[in-house]
Amino acid sequence: MPEGSIKKLYLILDRGDGHSSQEFQEYFTGLFPFLDISADVYLIAEDMARDFPRVRKTVIQIALFLKRHSFYRINIHPVHPLPSEDLLEGIYNDFFQIISPFNREGYIHQSVSRIMILPILMAEEKDDVISLNRCLDFLRDRLMVPSIYVPEDVSPGGIKGIVRSDKERIYLELAGGDKLERLINTLGVHSVFDDLMVWANAPVKGSLQGCPSIILREKDGNIYDCFKAVCSKQPVSNLYSMNSLSDLRMTLESDGDKWDNCLNCAAESLSLMKDTLRINDREKEAFSISFHLGMELVKQEDYKSALEHFDRVLTEHTDFEDMGNILLSKALCHLRRNENKKAMVTLEEAERHTPSSAMIYYYKGLCEFGLRDYIEAIDRFQDALKMGYDQLPLGDVYFYTGLSHINIEEYGDGLAMMNHAEEFFTERSPLYYYMGLCYLGMRDLGAALDYLKRALASRPQKEDLSSIYFYLGLCYKEMGRYEDALLDLKRAREAEEGRKDIHNLMGYCYFKLKEYDDAI
Repeated sequence: MPEGSIKKLYLILDRGDGHSSQEFQEYFTGLFPFLDISADVYLIAEDMARDFPRVRKTVIQIALFLKRHSFYRINIHPVHPLPSEDLLEGIYNDFFQIISPFNREGYIHQSVSRIMILPILMAEEKDDVISLNRCLDFLRDRLMVPSIYVPEDVSPGGIKGIVRSDKERIYLELAGGDKLERLINTLGVHSVFDDLMVWANAPVKGSLQGCPSIILREKDGNIYDCFKAVCSKQPVSNLYSMNSLSDLRMTLESDGDKWDNCLNCAAESLSLMKDTLRINDREKEAFSISFHLGMELVKQEDYKSALEHFDRVLTEHTDFEDMGNILLSKALCHLRRNENKKAMVTLEEAERHTPSSAMIYYYKGLCEFGLRDYIEAIDRFQDALKMGYDQLPLGDVYFYTGLSHINIEEYGDGLAMMNHAEEFFTERSPLYYYMGLCYLGMRDLGAALDYLKRALASRPQKEDLSSIYFYLGLCYKEMGRYEDALLDLKRAREAEEGRKDIHNLMGYCYFKLKEYDDAI
């Protein structure tokens, strides 16, 4: 999809005072070149008998655009209450005539038509299932795939029984807001879920993108860049007052904050769609999405939400084909939340599904490390290395193995592991720091001083400065260079106030220099 293109365009046809329908048509057709090459246009009408001329004119405008631009494909979704059978037949016979040239084009090229009419009919309490089914059959005969929108005050009853294929959908209205807000929210959540399904089934997955959509309201000209913004009444622009369409595009492309919320919106859509998925027999689709969405949330470091999605799959879909991978990902979330015992339980279960996974033993090592059982951690890291180098983040394995040795004062082994880790890291300040500690523990003060200086010269994190300066000071103190020690200890104190070990060591140095007042 081209960057900045509009994937879905929602037109709310509710003409207000002060602006003509012709003016609205002229404005919104200017957005067509900004559409994605495969886009959906929703035409939302409150009363089809009244609004049909404007809906028809919009369909004609889309058809004219497609005739001029042969590489575009547009699905048109008229969204409206179910009219009488006679009126529905007249309306959709007219639409069928408009799109017939594209149907013939598709037949000649043995491809799907570049324009499809996919009605979403809003059922009402007075509508009986038999007449509704006749309307659906009429549409099917004209190659129009219908869907049914069921308001929250209408029972879905026998509606499920008249849906013929998985392409025909039942939209169960979501609660909250006024009638229009509920409609837009329901359509939007369905759209997000369908996009999630495409993303989850893609053989090669990029990062989850937002849903590039625009909602235009004829009545007041307000433009929204997210269906949720309609409910919160936060338009990004106004069709009737903006200087040019290029201004709108710049506004949309600069609205970076919107995309930060898209992942949360995608996650929320799964729970909102629960009843709808059940009535459409699509519940299994949600499990695949939950797994991949959980993985995406891990990348965003939202481990709490990721765990919720992994648990949903594990509790409701016990025969999930990639059980070992999902358990491993769940264990990682527990690790990142410092829930080491929960992580270990999850890893034991994962091992039953994928006993040859080196990553399981690496994560077990991290659990033991977090629990401060460094001898066990070393054993698990060694087990991971025996299972297979190609499966592991080797730099991290060597680093944490080395750190475990350092914590039990096995400085020679720790240094050997840090030397192995060095070739895998570009940011080497932490490595040099711990290598310096190893040499310090081995009483090689010259080498310790050298590596601690390297750590200082390798752009360390601000929060690491205090410790680097402290151990530089400790090296100088061990060498009897108390004045040099004090210089670095003062720097350590400036980097982190309140460390008692810094003040204690400074006191010792002042004492050795016979500066007793400062020592006290």
